[in-house]
Order: sequence, then C-alpha cells, then structure tokens
Amino acid sequence: MITLLGPWSTGKSTLINYLLGIENSSFSLNSGAQPTTSDFTVLAHNTEPKIVDGNVLVMEKQYSTLEKYGKVLLERLKSFHIPNDILKLVNFVDTPGVIENRKQQERGFPFDEICQWFIDQSDLILIVFDPAKLDVGTELEKIFKHLKGYEAKVRIV
Repeated sequence: MITLLGPWSTGKSTLINYLLGIENSSFSLNSGAQPTTSDFTVLAHNTEPKIVDGNVLVMEKQYSTLEKYGKVLLERLKSFHIPNDILKLVNFVDTPGVIENRKQQERGFPFDEICQWFIDQSDLILIVFDPAKLDVGTELEKIFKHLKGYEAKVRIV
C-alpha cells in the first residue's frame, strides 16, 4: 500500500492520477486549487470497475478495524476498484489534505488517528508538498509525529 499525505491541494490526487494513467477516466480523482478531497480513497485492482463505499470496504479483512471509527468515517471512506496493471501490485490511498484551521475539527472523525492507521498499513508513504505554500501547523505536526519510526518508508515529494 502506498499512502499519500500532505496539506490540501498540493497534488496528491493529481500524482495518483498521473502514476496510474487515469487523468481522463471516469475514475480520475478530483483535483484543483481548492481542497477537493474530503474522503480517504483506496485505489485497488479489479477486472470490472466499481466504486465500493466504506460500509462495504470495512467488510474486507484488511480494512475491518476502520469500522471502530464510526459512521462519519465510513461515509468518507471509499475504494475505486479498477482494471489497472499497477494496482495488481500495490494499492494507493488518497487522503484528505491537512487543513490548518477550524475545518479540521469539523471532520467528525479523528483525522490524525485514521492517518496513523494508514501509515501503519503502508509500505510507502509519500508526503506531498507545494513549495509555494508550505502550510505547516499543528495538524501536520501531529502527522509528522505519527511517522516516527517509519522514516525508512517515507518520501517527501
């Protein structure tokens, strides 16, 4: 599993779209200058394309422990299962961007704990930044603390 973390609108979704070659497909992740990703989105392989919502995704053993975070998270968790050769080898996880203001507190679930869960499961963690807007505050600092001990699998983009 490869998880992308970082501030809002730094290119996490765009990078996944590019790496998987899905920029112009119906499964292209939303991207833009304003925060666009409010969900944790897993991209996984399947021969038939389908969208799996969080309530169904947590029935899979790999994601079952996410159920304890409640209904609000399950509404913000989904998976795109698509026919893609790269996804035969590894899943990607697009995360909501870190927003350093009150909106962070309005998510309705413990954002940093969910990030920690994905960090624990990941083989590689990409921290994506836009050098034109280095928005580092308390929420991003919490995520950096969760990365302690995982330095070998963290890359900064």
